[in-house]
Amino acid sequence: SDPYYDSAWHLAKIGIEAAWVNGQGAQITVAIVDSGIDDSHPDLAGKVVNGYNSVSGSSATSDVAGHGTQVAGVVAAVTDNGLGVASIARAADLMPIRVTDRSDGYAYFSDIAEGLIWAADNGARVANISYDVGSSSTVSNAAQYMKDRGGVVFHAAGNSGTENGYVSRDSHIAVGATDRDDLKASFSSTGQYLDISAPGVGIWSTSRGGGFGAVSGTSFSSPAAAAVAALVLSVAPGLNPDEVEATLESTAVDLGATGWDKSYGHGRIDAAAAVDLATRISTENDTTPPISMITAPTGGASVSGIVPVDITATDDFGVTRVELYVNDILVAIDSNA
Repeated sequence: SDPYYDSAWHLAKIGIEAAWVNGQGAQITVAIVDSGIDDSHPDLAGKVVNGYNSVSGSSATSDVAGHGTQVAGVVAAVTDNGLGVASIARAADLMPIRVTDRSDGYAYFSDIAEGLIWAADNGARVANISYDVGSSSTVSNAAQYMKDRGGVVFHAAGNSGTENGYVSRDSHIAVGATDRDDLKASFSSTGQYLDISAPGVGIWSTSRGGGFGAVSGTSFSSPAAAAVAALVLSVAPGLNPDEVEATLESTAVDLGATGWDKSYGHGRIDAAAAVDLATRISTENDTTPPISMITAPTGGASVSGIVPVDITATDDFGVTRVELYVNDILVAIDSNA
């Protein structure tokens, strides 16, 4: 019943209605590491829990720049209330972690890291950082702190539109942006650090002061991915951070070059597929590891030139993808049925 629901192309693109059948983010708290949240916004009412201001070391978390409120609405705006917009993790809670006291939203890596640690210590299961933090070891260490405590951290890939020289980090998940045609957004940064992509162009969300508007940037693709992680955890709360990331990446819609690539990562998030997989994981006691073997070429054979490699993989629960490594280097991925 939300007036802007029909304009929210990204929700249909990721299959949100199918995902909602199984999970809506209930009992999952998502930390919004940003400029604060306007908790008086009528489409965020009752969704904002206690937070932290890492700049002043206080509980002052009102939005000083407007950015955080826009990010928060993507994740968990009140949905189907006849007002404004719909969100992805409609039943999740929002934890405001304000990392700036400036009206332009500028923040220091140290304040982002401190805020992330506070979120990890105070019940956040997912955190979103809509800042370009891919170069910061300080933030990476704080993300690892949260990961060690079962939390999953997402961050915006950046809006330079060029390839960044950042290294890939295991502690947090870098998210690029796609448009309604499943093409990389022109502004979305690329590189070896990119993990996954999500819609980030013309995303309808909440605005500070009670309004609504369409926003673009990896600042909004990142919370979209974080919100899908909240859906996954709401149906499979026992998953660890690596398993949550694997669920999102293995079910993503492959875009660009086959398999992972530096423009799309593992592909564009698919909420329906991710939640479906998480639901099956949570309802099946999958304790038996898969069995895989190379059937051709046979062991000991001498080969040259272009060599076809045949692999069989079986599992009592299901196989979603097979990866082939040569000397620890990933050379091929097969995700066909």
